[in-house]
Amino acid sequence: MRTGETILNAVKRPEGLWTLASNAIPVFGVLFFGWAALPLMVYYWLENVLIGILNLPKILLAGLTKDFPQKVLALFLAPFFVFHYGLFCYVHGAFVFGLFAASDVFAGRAEPTTSTFDVFARVAQMLRDDGDLRWSVVGLVAVLLFRFVVLWLSRAQWRDTDPQRQMTEPYGRVVVLHVALLLGAVPVVALGQPAIGVLLLALFKTALELGLPQFQIGRVAKPETT
Repeated sequence: MRTGETILNAVKRPEGLWTLASNAIPVFGVLFFGWAALPLMVYYWLENVLIGILNLPKILLAGLTKDFPQKVLALFLAPFFVFHYGLFCYVHGAFVFGLFAASDVFAGRAEPTTSTFDVFARVAQMLRDDGDLRWSVVGLVAVLLFRFVVLWLSRAQWRDTDPQRQMTEPYGRVVVLHVALLLGAVPVVALGQPAIGVLLLALFKTALELGLPQFQIGRVAKPETT
């Protein structure tokens, strides 16, 4: 009951509405484009990458608009974040492709290959070959950009955070939401990726993100109290 109330209250907030918009795209993809579990997980992986890209100007604004030590900190943390978060996303993507490759190997549909872990090339190929996925990602980019402008820039949220705190913002979301998604994907893949299972996976991620508003990107930053 409390979970349902939490989700309902989340939808009433601007942050929740933007979160719902970004999650409606993959649900639409499953229902109308017939997405299997892999395109769905790749969409969510790309969402993490895009959130990281948009976090870079947030880090810079959180420091360059402050005093000199914060300016220096921002200029140091920005490239560090690019390297560290990029590596984080690569490992996450390797887990995603590894899960599906292992399923194919065990089912006798494919042989093991090192290209499985060529994450960026695999994603680029999927975007070239799958027009539905490609246009869904274009829609996601539009939603995230509008969310960045409306919920972060227009509210001048850089005033309520600092470079170090802003740099760490996306990590909790990746760990909690996407570890849960990977665990949820295991039985779906094991069952042969039935459409209802893939749809439930997309709905599960939507409900989880709405039910954990602290992981909604674009939420109002709250300064620490001492």
